[in-house]
Amino acid sequence: MKTFLTNKNTRILLISCLLIAFRPCAWAQTTSKKLFIVIDVIAEDTAMLHGNSIAFNMSKSDINTSYPGYTKSYSQRINSPKTRMVIPLSTPVNYGRIELDNKTADAFKPLNNGNNLFLFQSGDTIELHLSNHKKGAFFTGKNTNKYNCMYRISNNADIVSFSQSNSYFKSKNFAAAFTSKKLQYDSIYAVQERILREFEGKFNREVFNLIGIDCQSAYHQRIIELYYGIPFMIKGYEEQIETAKGLFIKEYGNYKEPLIKDRSLFVKSYKYADFLSAMEKAYAVIINSSPEKSYYSSLKFSDIDKAIDLHNKKGILKDKLKLLALLSIDKKKQADYTSYMSQIINEAGNNQFKKALIAFRDINSIGSNAFPFELPDEHGKMYKLADFKGKMVIMDFWFTGCEGCIGMANTLKKIASEYKSNPNIIFVTVSIDRNKEIWRKSLAAETYSCKDEINLLAGMDRQSAVIQRYHINSFPTIIAISKGGKIISTAPPDPRADSAVFKRFINQHL
Repeated sequence: MKTFLTNKNTRILLISCLLIAFRPCAWAQTTSKKLFIVIDVIAEDTAMLHGNSIAFNMSKSDINTSYPGYTKSYSQRINSPKTRMVIPLSTPVNYGRIELDNKTADAFKPLNNGNNLFLFQSGDTIELHLSNHKKGAFFTGKNTNKYNCMYRISNNADIVSFSQSNSYFKSKNFAAAFTSKKLQYDSIYAVQERILREFEGKFNREVFNLIGIDCQSAYHQRIIELYYGIPFMIKGYEEQIETAKGLFIKEYGNYKEPLIKDRSLFVKSYKYADFLSAMEKAYAVIINSSPEKSYYSSLKFSDIDKAIDLHNKKGILKDKLKLLALLSIDKKKQADYTSYMSQIINEAGNNQFKKALIAFRDINSIGSNAFPFELPDEHGKMYKLADFKGKMVIMDFWFTGCEGCIGMANTLKKIASEYKSNPNIIFVTVSIDRNKEIWRKSLAAETYSCKDEINLLAGMDRQSAVIQRYHINSFPTIIAISKGGKIISTAPPDPRADSAVFKRFINQHL
């Protein structure tokens, strides 16, 4: 098993983390002062002043993860060449994503989900320069080295061509195919390491170490996704399973956390626990799969929970892993998670993850209050949950381009038509499309919805309040709400699998 921290980077992180261990941890300190950063958004091109906006989606509650539910968004329209924003922070060092809604340059966005993760520090005063040209975005001002470092690293994360590995896959030389892809990821990570070393000593050491941990975590998660991919998810790839299984077990079957005294950085990291969570889920599937059969469709939450217990001792990092395991599951396929909630909560320490676990349990509990959303339809009319009092509400969450959402819509159209004269039920679709025009075109085409439903826009991708509240990380998702505004189920029967079962579910609660 390869060690997670390697070579020179190992020495850098180990030495610095050991030094940190002998003084109070910066992340754990509290302050009565208000924490904030000041950012001037500079529009380099006048074309960007027409209908564009920028959002800072900041991690909150000291829970750093890519899973939805733990961010707060601050957005503003770009109406002048220089737009000043003061962004509150929840912690002295705060992860956040900068997202540009660039209506004038859909083909090129200086900031997107692949290159917009940053570490903000209270007191930072920076200028963010935006352009529609190839230079994209760059930062100037106080403490901007870390921003330019992270931006450069994330812009060197893509493989140009999979042609060689694809040719190996076509010839069924699976070992060579996996090796070819891994070598490409190795090369990308080597470039990122070099970029990070260029900035060594130019900004806060703890932030430097976090960036290094995040880089390595992202690298390992990509390797895991390489092995734990299509072969284990759909039929027809059985020949690849044995090769992928062997490579995964060799790399991650006996993974041990690095021996670093100060483990708080691994808890604080945005990507480390996400990597471990992906590894444990992959382990649960791969270890139970055979060359003849994938265990993917049979996966239960108990399998994931067992894998986490096998590889992790008690502690705050394990608490975070249990939370992420719950956030990543398919609530219909891994419905046994409800049997483990009490035990997981009882075993968690008195920390932010225990609070989040309790909130997750309460949100998904039958009979809990549904989120009091307030969302517009295509005409701008606002709808609130209270408007549907006395009606059972079936909410379908989707976005334009979601293939699975099309199948769900086609099934729900027929069901909504059958119930359209029933005053006790209403069907509501909720889109997370950022672009209203794209959403309106989808509504007009009735690809993802129909006129027998009330069609609302949450927008903001996964940052909208309703998506955050229900921790929705996959689409389509259906939520059923009672006539009294209580949760019936956040994972009702899938109507695509059996519409008759879904209609029986509806009739039971009308």
